[in-house]
Amino acid sequence: MANYGPADIQLLLVGGYDLLVGAITGFKAREEAISEQVNGLGAAWEAHRYVGVRRSEFELDGFYDDATGGIHEALSTASLSTTPAGGRVLCYGVEGTATGADFIGYAGALQIDYERMAVRDELEKVKATFRGSGVVSQGRIVRMLASATASGASTGTPLDNGASNTSGGVGFLQVVDFSGWGAGGAVTVSLVHSADDITYSNLVTFASATAEHRADRQVITGAIQRYAAVNWTASGATGNIRFFVGLSRT
Repeated sequence: MANYGPADIQLLLVGGYDLLVGAITGFKAREEAISEQVNGLGAAWEAHRYVGVRRSEFELDGFYDDATGGIHEALSTASLSTTPAGGRVLCYGVEGTATGADFIGYAGALQIDYERMAVRDELEKVKATFRGSGVVSQGRIVRMLASATASGASTGTPLDNGASNTSGGVGFLQVVDFSGWGAGGAVTVSLVHSADDITYSNLVTFASATAEHRADRQVITGAIQRYAAVNWTASGATGNIRFFVGLSRT
């Protein structure tokens, strides 16, 4: 058994915003299997039955931060103008930054409130709540959030899943920064896999990144081999892209 503390929380991404850039003081994630009371009149004890539906919710607290790319920009009304109807992709992890560390990914997170709190003799604080809209997946980090300035690959340090599977999974991409590529610049990120850590083939390709604060979630069907890594191909002038990739196998 391993114990983890605040210093191990290095991953909290919502729609391509790195919320740990600001001062998040805490978050809470809940998942619930919804049930209904089914006992009738005359029963001495309550009886419940699962209805086959699950619910998820995510809450966070922090200090108000008006910096570019900070908490206020990420959570305020302006950032929601480009939010998909099903919510934004959310990823968080509490086990550090190593390849293979666990993370949680939301298919869609609907931001249902954003509070700014000002109290006498205290710093301004914020609070936000997200409700899950779709599947919540537990996966493993393939490439921790980091920058790149040209095409590259992580096949030298792949994720070792221990064995292949045959039932597919889900890939997650979060792009926090995309700058300096010039007109028409783009970076295409792909998950690749291998049975022997020698020969890699394409597993899934995400939508090309052409701007910052973007996220993508791709469902993978079919087999996923033992080893997984990331390839990224840049076009345009030399620039910077800072991105994260995770994989959840079914």
